Amino acid sequence: MCKPLIREDYMMWVYNKARASIASMPAGKSRRVCVTLIAVFIFFGYIAPWVIRQTKTSKMTADCMTLKVEEIRKSIDPLEAAILYPGNEDQNPKILPFLGNGNMVFVVNHQSPHNLRLKYEISKTVMAPYRPMVKVLLQGYNDKTIYVVNYRQGKVERIQCYFVMDQCVWLNVTTFIHRTVPTLFYEIITLENQSPLPLMLEINRNGPFFWKGSGTSTESLKINNLAHQYILTSGRFPIPNPSDKGHQLNIAMVVAATSVSKLTEVPPLSIHQIKTQTILRYSEPFLDANLEDKILSDMVDKVEEELFKFLGMEMTSIEQEHLTVWSDNIWNSYLTVEPDKALLAEDEEEEEETKLLTTELGMATIYYLLSSVPAHFLLPSTSKNKKKEMLHELQRPTSCFNGLPTFQDVNLWKGLNKEADLNDLVSHWVHVLYKHGCAGLLSAGTQGVNQAVMLSFLGGQFADKELSFHADPSFFQGRYNVHNLLINTTFVDVRVDPRLNKQTVQVRMVSAHAQKESGPVKLYVCEAGCTSEPKELNLDFVTLELRWTEPPTPFLYISHSKEHLVSLRKIIHISKSKRLDELSQAKVDPKKREPLHIPAFFWVGIISMIILFHMFLIKLIYNEYCSENPATNRIISWKGSKDANQA
Repeated sequence: MCKPLIREDYMMWVYNKARASIASMPAGKSRRVCVTLIAVFIFFGYIAPWVIRQTKTSKMTADCMTLKVEEIRKSIDPLEAAILYPGNEDQNPKILPFLGNGNMVFVVNHQSPHNLRLKYEISKTVMAPYRPMVKVLLQGYNDKTIYVVNYRQGKVERIQCYFVMDQCVWLNVTTFIHRTVPTLFYEIITLENQSPLPLMLEINRNGPFFWKGSGTSTESLKINNLAHQYILTSGRFPIPNPSDKGHQLNIAMVVAATSVSKLTEVPPLSIHQIKTQTILRYSEPFLDANLEDKILSDMVDKVEEELFKFLGMEMTSIEQEHLTVWSDNIWNSYLTVEPDKALLAEDEEEEEETKLLTTELGMATIYYLLSSVPAHFLLPSTSKNKKKEMLHELQRPTSCFNGLPTFQDVNLWKGLNKEADLNDLVSHWVHVLYKHGCAGLLSAGTQGVNQAVMLSFLGGQFADKELSFHADPSFFQGRYNVHNLLINTTFVDVRVDPRLNKQTVQVRMVSAHAQKESGPVKLYVCEAGCTSEPKELNLDFVTLELRWTEPPTPFLYISHSKEHLVSLRKIIHISKSKRLDELSQAKVDPKKREPLHIPAFFWVGIISMIILFHMFLIKLIYNEYCSENPATNRIISWKGSKDANQA
């Protein structure tokens, strides 16, 4: 009992002392002291603890996100995915979180979700006045966010990290636009609540965005005695008509989006998942506004029929179909680039945008292209005869690619920060491929575009009996690897290594399909000019020498006929054949030439003339001002000289 009494007496003594001190002060001064003490008490009692708590929570949230990023990096191939940090431009690669299926394309951005574009020609798109994405968050908590763009599976994940009661809580929104169901926009919301508290999940559905004349209603479908509500929006919107500005083109669009609860309480130590579907159909551009009602009526029936079908299905199979199609049938050919270290160091020192092609830029660019074109060959609606035509074009492209190798064009491989730049990049690629003989491959959809890009990279071009690569080896700026290039029924890998200690080309078969009559298909290769005996390809890499020739010839030939490659030796006329390190200075890039060296005696002569001139100048000044005879006595005035002349 003594200790509490002593503490109370001490507190009372402090209180009395403080009161007496304040009372002894003048009235104005005591008021100021009281206000100051109250302010200090509020700051240290309320504000400071709140700031410390928020700082700790922010730090722990960042630590949770760091652990998540490490986990993701271990689970994915860095060549097949990219991690983006919104709001952190220094850490961000110049890649956009992009989705598409050739019917509609979308940049995933929860801060600005008005990024849905509809394709109405092979390279033309129009912004749709609709926002299909849902916005999700945990009420009362701040988060850290990253995006994961998965190239192989054709999806974008938005991962939000929260720190609740000393536990990491994850909110994952996976978005994809289905590959074999071109009208389906799909999102999966998953909350992993590892905290001991129930959490309130808030979901906000977006919708029409400045869509004049559109109509929205809430409808209901009954499936297996369960009522499903959805939001139906329909209308038309104008699009540019550059060919005839006097007449306005329009597109009719119908959207059906499943309804979701705005607030959902998620119990502690549980995982909660919500799936949302959006069916979107749009028409071809039309001029006659009187057709709108009929077009919309037909599309509403089709949209509701599709939604009824999907709501009655197990959506897991639909998700898996999309992921399988992307990973097995679309993302099966790619290229990797390892720039020369010296060139890469020079490029990083420059303040301008990086111009050297890297694997990161290459993979992202191919993903943009594949997401922007339809997969005709994989769609159930494509007829068998059409698929046969596409397969023939894939196996034997007629004249693709007959232009400058695309690895030399920096405008085709560049980092992107804006969605408008993405549309320009895709249009540029389509134009380049179409112009240089790849129209047949473009008509085959994703597989054709992929093969066209692979061929164009090193200037590969099909002829009657061979595939030859026309890139100039002296312009190679690193190691290149083209994976799964299709030649008839055989996939091959091509590796180019121009380093001084290597200077080789390596080729191998990846897989080959046997012909019904002739058995397994054989392929043969030879280097520039086919000066050596052709080599047969197998599952192991065959190594050839990388050489530069004059006049220029392809650095690599691949053919089914060994005799044909042997005959090329007689047809091709070469005056010079050199290794890359033997090339003359004239063949080197002008930017990398050594500066002109001026002889030393030239500089000695210049310096001597400068010294003599200054010595002469000093002597003149000395004679003028420092000599015993002043200048005024030595200089004859003009008037005096005139009088003397007259005398």
